[in-house]
Amino acid sequence: MARTKKLQKLDEAFLPQPPLEALRAEKGVPKPDVFDDVKLGSYVSKTDAKIAYQAWSLPDRALGKAWHKHKNRPYTQPETDESEVHILVHNVYEHLMSEPLLPISRGDAEFKFKADGLEKDWEVSGIIGQLRGDIIKESVLSNLKSWGSNAIKEFLVERDVVSSHRERQHLEELAERTELLRYCGITPRSNLKDWGLKMNIRPLVGSPEAGVDSKYVIQPFANDSMTTLDMYTFAIHLSPYNPTYWTSRAYCHYQLAYFDLALGDAYRAKILCDVLTNGDERGRRPGLYPRIWHAIEQHLLVQPQKEGALKPEIRRLRERGCTYFIGGLAKALEHITTLSLLALNCWHDLDKRYNSFGSNMIMVQDRDSLVPQQLRELITPMEKSRQAENKDNKTLFWHERFQGYISTKRRYPYDMYVDRKSQKFLDTINLNVFHRGGKPRQKCRAEAKKDNSLGVFAGVDIMKGEMFHFEEPTIRGHLGPKRMARDKTAVKDEIRCENCKQTISDIGSATRSQASIETRFERCACCPAGTAPGPDDRVFCKEKAKAKGISAPRSCREIARKLHHFSSCGKDWSWLYNSMRPVLREWQDREYIIQCNDVYGTMHSLLLRNIFEITLQRRKKDPHLSPLEINELLILNANNGDWYPFSYVGNITVPFDILTYLGVDIFRDLSFDTWVIQSIIRRLVDHAIPWDEQRRGDEPRPELLPGDSYKSPEHPDTQDEKVQKKISFKLHDPSFMNLYLFPGFSLFKKDTKYNANWGYDAKVPNRLVVWADSNIKKGEEIIIRDPYCSDRSSKYEKKGEKRKSSTEKEDDPNKKKKTEHKEPENTQQGKKRKGLLGELSKELGKFNKKIKGEERSPLKAGGKGKEPETRPIKRKRDEYAEVDDVRVSIYRNTDMNPPPGTQRRKARKHGFRPHVDKRHQQWLGHLEEMDEKVDEDETSAEKKARIKRLKKVHLVAYRKEQRDTIDELDRRAGRPRRKRDAAFE
Repeated sequence: MARTKKLQKLDEAFLPQPPLEALRAEKGVPKPDVFDDVKLGSYVSKTDAKIAYQAWSLPDRALGKAWHKHKNRPYTQPETDESEVHILVHNVYEHLMSEPLLPISRGDAEFKFKADGLEKDWEVSGIIGQLRGDIIKESVLSNLKSWGSNAIKEFLVERDVVSSHRERQHLEELAERTELLRYCGITPRSNLKDWGLKMNIRPLVGSPEAGVDSKYVIQPFANDSMTTLDMYTFAIHLSPYNPTYWTSRAYCHYQLAYFDLALGDAYRAKILCDVLTNGDERGRRPGLYPRIWHAIEQHLLVQPQKEGALKPEIRRLRERGCTYFIGGLAKALEHITTLSLLALNCWHDLDKRYNSFGSNMIMVQDRDSLVPQQLRELITPMEKSRQAENKDNKTLFWHERFQGYISTKRRYPYDMYVDRKSQKFLDTINLNVFHRGGKPRQKCRAEAKKDNSLGVFAGVDIMKGEMFHFEEPTIRGHLGPKRMARDKTAVKDEIRCENCKQTISDIGSATRSQASIETRFERCACCPAGTAPGPDDRVFCKEKAKAKGISAPRSCREIARKLHHFSSCGKDWSWLYNSMRPVLREWQDREYIIQCNDVYGTMHSLLLRNIFEITLQRRKKDPHLSPLEINELLILNANNGDWYPFSYVGNITVPFDILTYLGVDIFRDLSFDTWVIQSIIRRLVDHAIPWDEQRRGDEPRPELLPGDSYKSPEHPDTQDEKVQKKISFKLHDPSFMNLYLFPGFSLFKKDTKYNANWGYDAKVPNRLVVWADSNIKKGEEIIIRDPYCSDRSSKYEKKGEKRKSSTEKEDDPNKKKKTEHKEPENTQQGKKRKGLLGELSKELGKFNKKIKGEERSPLKAGGKGKEPETRPIKRKRDEYAEVDDVRVSIYRNTDMNPPPGTQRRKARKHGFRPHVDKRHQQWLGHLEEMDEKVDEDETSAEKKARIKRLKKVHLVAYRKEQRDTIDELDRRAGRPRRKRDAAFE
């Protein structure tokens, strides 16, 4: 047996190493297996196709006139027999070729848009009026004449229309008008009267009938003025599966410098084109292919003849079908996507795209191959420069090195303005967030500020250490780790409850029959029965046994199914998890990490999925609910004017893939449009809080932890060596694996100067608790310690939990071995001095972290100071909360604090001067204050000379203290006294 193990180790040592080509990184992230998840809309009718074509053609003709004015265009279209290939986007492509190499400037976008004659008001009510009869015939009112008066009234009541008239003719006109408003209305708004909100929606022009009001973002039938963007959106609303309209609106967004919105439209247009030309994509989305073909066909057949003869494009349609025109669409989409990514500085996404730019196009003209070639030559040096800039930047997270950025100074065209100063809105927040049933009396309340943002103010006087708010997450994203099968490290990943994050033990390999008896968890449809839960499975804490006379609370699974775990249940989300985790590839029965998907910036995808499924669940009661209008997001402040990270995968492709996998038709449902998704992501970037244990603790943590700034996979030899030495691969895990959104906590102002602190509870691990860090007076704004990427464990944790208490943490640094001294290299004097001062700062910094409280007079280096008297141990009461359906129980426990002065005695024992730097800074600050004072008897020159002399005298004394401290360090370490250079002396 021993010989067999030795031979096995010998074989492993001489196994051939995989070639680097076999471990080449993936080109993108995994895609979901969507088949019949989406319920598609009906085929476009002839009436819809006519109205959509006319709404699209008006601004498209204006675009054609604009590019005809550019007489000196660098890239013109040569006359060929294949010119009809661009017919669907002819004006878009020709206008794009006017400036195809550099993206449009944000500052010049509006000016150019107006100069091209595109910033004008269009009117479509006349077009709708001409086809009013056809619209009614194709609606539910096709046989309205046979309806009775009561049936018409019921029809109006179902659509929230009330009329006091009883005449049949008036009721019929009102019913037809109501149906036309529904037919033309785009993106309905939900009723937020319960919140007391006044939302700015475009008002109806004229005086509509009694009881009829605008409940839509865009209402073409009732409004006489429509912008160019409105016209394209209306065409998409009527014919959502026509890639022509998506491409035109993408270019309109690009012209207006909304580059992220242009990418969203271009991505959906590309999907429609791929379904027509790619058999694999067609098989993944059954039913979509005939709808796209029909939509393009109806678009071309609106005006099939010109001067009594068939148009050339109609002849091409009859000869080759609709796929003949996809080449022109693909070229326009590639240019729009590339220029938009370039404008957003998404160099990593460009690097993934421009290598194949033009390879999937039908190149029939010289400029089609010339422009991509010149664009590649332009992008390559810029991309290399950006990579070199971020290569050694250790202040960035790994994903931040590869992301672009986008400005939020301008609001989105259809973004709603919410008046947050309404007292009813504030009362609703305070009732549901800060004064829920069972909570202690309301100690804090939300109030509106002058800048329309919300803040939290003390409702009563709050004492230091008093807990005044606790909250459990409403939006959550949990990501399990992905390990190699041969990773046999001693550190094992814990299995936790999907709802409360409590550690679940006794998992084992329980069978289906044993699961309900031997394990302490409940299975969900996401976790297959009969097997041990894996990293992608979801398990919940098992319900506790009922005690006599006490009703047991609901289990975590029941709570999750009621609050946040809905339509995602039972689906295979491994594709989404793998888009965030390291990519493993097998070679000769061995797995290797070939890529860390942090580069795609998909960290908020799980939170985004949770928001989407909550919205879809609540739409069963409110069909017009927008994702931005759910309670969890409605109360959050929108931070406009900042720069936000952006990546094509994390902001565009993955969010739309999530929606598709949840059953949303991303072409027909404009309530999940790109601007809605980006608005949600920005709120998540501002307010999402990490829960990962490595980012918590009793001591402050740095923002960047080991592995955050660099996650590139090691060489296969290095990975094999780490496996043999049983070294963990956790540094390759995503930087943020567990993220939460606490709406109430998000309302607090965060700053480095704070009067309140926060942490996580011990009873419910993901419950957030807030307590006063100092006395807070009634009416004073509560400011929280800034939690971005750095967290602390709660002071309300029970003693004896897995994490160490504050007392144990204080003693840990002294148990470590002394840092070995490394002599500085014998180079220039400046480098010597830098090494000495760096070592000094490092040693002094360790003790500065330990010593707290008021500053005492320091002892001389190596001196013996009088030990302060040992004070009795002070016991401090800590609180933590336990919540059930009915009440909140506040528990108290004692925690032992170290005697004051303990760490100070340790500092004196080693003879260090931990407050030298502090006194030096205080003295320099005093000199600056003296410099600001005006002395009438002293001239400015004399004053400067005096201060300069004082600084010099103090600096000499300060350097002498540093020199003595370094000598003491050398003496304690047994090193000879080092030489002094002139610069140091």
